[in-house]
Amino acid sequence: MNNISSIQEEGMVIIDLLTPNEVAKILKVNVRTVTNLIRAGELKGVKVGRVWRIKEEDLQAFIDENQ
Repeated sequence: MNNISSIQEEGMVIIDLLTPNEVAKILKVNVRTVTNLIRAGELKGVKVGRVWRIKEEDLQAFIDENQ
């Protein structure tokens, strides 16, 4: 997994966000499992409009907690 790459532009920090599909590939599970984990509060996610996004650091925390 890549490190979080953040860029500072005019006082704003831009953080790479992953899609549920990307997280599913990393965890080798179905995308539905990822959305279920988010809805259950086990994996932190942010809803942007109608789609979920996951911070890389939140995915890493989830992995660390569930080893």
